[in-house]
Amino acid sequence: MHEVGWLMEYRDAGNPAGPPIFLSLGETWERTPQALLDLLGRAPRHVHGYQIAMGGYPPLRQKLHSLLEREYSLKQDWHSNGRYEVGVCATGTRSLIYDYARYLAKHYAAGRRPVLLTFAPAWDYAGPFRAAGFTTRFLPLLPERGFAPDLAEILDAVDAAGRDPSTTAVFALNVQQNPTAQNLSPDLVDRLLGALVARKIPILIDDAYFAVTAPGTEPTCAMRMLLQRLDDADEDPLLYPWLLVRSLGKQFSCNGWGIGIAAAPPALLENLFNEWQLHHHYNINGLFQHALAEWIDSPDAEAYTQTQRSEIQDNRQHFLQLLHDHLGYPSTILSQSGTCTSFQLFPIPLRYTRQPHGAQRFVEDCMRQAGVLFTDAWPLPYNRGPDLMEYGFARVFLSARQSTLEEAVHRMEKVGLFYGEARPC
Repeated sequence: MHEVGWLMEYRDAGNPAGPPIFLSLGETWERTPQALLDLLGRAPRHVHGYQIAMGGYPPLRQKLHSLLEREYSLKQDWHSNGRYEVGVCATGTRSLIYDYARYLAKHYAAGRRPVLLTFAPAWDYAGPFRAAGFTTRFLPLLPERGFAPDLAEILDAVDAAGRDPSTTAVFALNVQQNPTAQNLSPDLVDRLLGALVARKIPILIDDAYFAVTAPGTEPTCAMRMLLQRLDDADEDPLLYPWLLVRSLGKQFSCNGWGIGIAAAPPALLENLFNEWQLHHHYNINGLFQHALAEWIDSPDAEAYTQTQRSEIQDNRQHFLQLLHDHLGYPSTILSQSGTCTSFQLFPIPLRYTRQPHGAQRFVEDCMRQAGVLFTDAWPLPYNRGPDLMEYGFARVFLSARQSTLEEAVHRMEKVGLFYGEARPC
């Protein structure tokens, strides 16, 4: 990543604008709740070794099943009738996404060309799927539409993929959408899932930010809609692959632990854990799994989740107001405020829109001149392409202290990184 090189050069220059301010990929080093950290020191010895249960530490696995059933309002007979099973991602959800992509390429593509359909901009789904042999077709989320997907365009792409006998398509769906911070509407998601089920196109549901929504925002639940669609279609769980992953690091500010939730048809989940996962790791990180098992249904966990939701949304509004007050951003930008995730997109200054790769140049100047590290709307290298690089937005990480956001904008103001050509009146 270019940002790492700029950061090192800035450090080697003596941090001219002050210590680096990290507002890019989700730097939560200071936010992990102390009560959760305390549980690490009280873990039994057996969780420090390899774990026999490849699907995850059993007490955590049981609690995650109850959590999904409760938070997603799932019918109890969906589990008892074999519609889904729940497990633990022990080395991050990205790892299991890669295993799922490899599984699909081998067992579902059947010699055809595998294609990933997903939104643009998006998290780096292209990375693990490309490593498994997929090409990616991006479906744009445009700022002039408020970053809302064009359902007709999406359904056309799904139809085309379903008709093409030379390809096998998979759809990666991130409903609390990173980086646009839009909670996709239930009607749109349900109609999209209906089209995918009807055409037997496998699905990846990434619920990384399901628990990171603004107070008063009901997170759209794709898994419940999918299971209802499969019930209505009487689809055989053995014949229709789908996978849900959900990071716990986003909710509890412990991304480096690599622990997440997985749900899928039972036979598929067992295959992913007991065959594909074994290609690159055993069931490890038992210490972190044990701590989360003790934490996840506690009053402290619920209080932390609700506090974080409020703080992030307060930071979202505060940051946009800082852009307006100190950098001259027009008030209309406030209308593009998001309602979910710990990120917010904001337009790059006008002079950068007239330059090739303007978003990347803006991010670089923020780092070199002000010591503030953002990303552009495409923060990972696998997402880069000749058209997508021109997306004129930067992305800010909002799960930081308000004083940190204020310092970042004040530094930008000091070096003249205004929205227009001059300091605002």
